[in-house]
Amino acid sequence: MEWPLVFAAFILGLILGYIGKTLVSRGLGKSSKSVAIERSKMELSQHKQEVSDHLAEQRALLGQLTEQINRLNQHWNQGSQRLAKEEQLAPLPFMQSSISDLDDKSDAVLSPESIKN
Repeated sequence: MEWPLVFAAFILGLILGYIGKTLVSRGLGKSSKSVAIERSKMELSQHKQEVSDHLAEQRALLGQLTEQINRLNQHWNQGSQRLAKEEQLAPLPFMQSSISDLDDKSDAVLSPESIKN
């Protein structure tokens, strides 16, 4: 009569062991997944900050370039007016220096007629 009890206890132990192992592995899997998710969120946030910094730097450089082009155009226009007094040369247009200016006006470059006015 002992053998059936031993066999039943063995089967019951296998079943309980499998259920316990499954529950423990699910708990560990969730914690490692949450750590991976947090790490991914941190990397995404860092990447967003790097992109934001890069775009801010590019915007500043583009503003400086626009300013230099405008100074060059102004110098060119003044020189052409001084040297070619008899000929009426159309002045070079000036570029707008900021995005807010673009929102206010529909054209990205001012026309020569608007510069004369």
